[in-house]
Amino acid sequence: MAMSMERQHLRALPGLCCLLLASWLSGARAEAEQTPPHRRFEYKYSFKGPYLVQADGTVPFWLHTGNAIPSADQIRITPSLKSQKGSVWTKSAPSFENWEVEVTFRVTGRGRIGADGLAIWYTAGQGLDGNVYGASDLWNGVGIFFDSFDNDGKRNSMSEALRLASGNAAGAAGYENTQHFNDIKEHLHLVKRDIETLVQKNLPHEKQKCPEVAVPSCLSTAHFFIFVAVQSVLFIGYIMYKSQQEAAAKKFF
Repeated sequence: MAMSMERQHLRALPGLCCLLLASWLSGARAEAEQTPPHRRFEYKYSFKGPYLVQADGTVPFWLHTGNAIPSADQIRITPSLKSQKGSVWTKSAPSFENWEVEVTFRVTGRGRIGADGLAIWYTAGQGLDGNVYGASDLWNGVGIFFDSFDNDGKRNSMSEALRLASGNAAGAAGYENTQHFNDIKEHLHLVKRDIETLVQKNLPHEKQKCPEVAVPSCLSTAHFFIFVAVQSVLFIGYIMYKSQQEAAAKKFF
């Protein structure tokens, strides 16, 4: 009887061990999911001021092309002129399995007609100069587009459209407007987007309309003439009084 009980305990032991192992794995997995991800600043894939540009005009670990202008605290992708395009690319390809990118940019200009826009690229190689936001119309990767063109023709502010597009297939003739979200839409998390738009209401050649100020009722034409008459009488009286004082002083001497 004792042997049968021991055998029953031994038979139940592997099942109990498997149950404990499964519970430990589930607990470890839940703990891993609750643990926040470790974030580290990668200097080879980042740039910020001050002292951004070296003495030879280059930015460490980065390559700027086109009309891009690096300065001490920032990189200006394009100047505020027509038909300008530029880009900034990292020299080192990323080798991370999981990563996130934080980008800060500012859009300024004189007129109300926006340019084509700008894009953040994550591609297999450096993009060539082209017509798709300063890069080529054929790429292998992902592009996040900030569309600032005046698409509606109303000469208003930028449309503030955010688009995500994957690369075209090999042999494609050019850029297609169809957006491919099937493979990457669930992996893009827009954490924060603050867009501040400063609009110039009147262009330099446009006539500026000044606001019409309402005239108070107490400043009507009748009140104005009465005020002038009273001031004139007081001024003449003061002159006559001073003349009499001077005449009296001369008689005394």
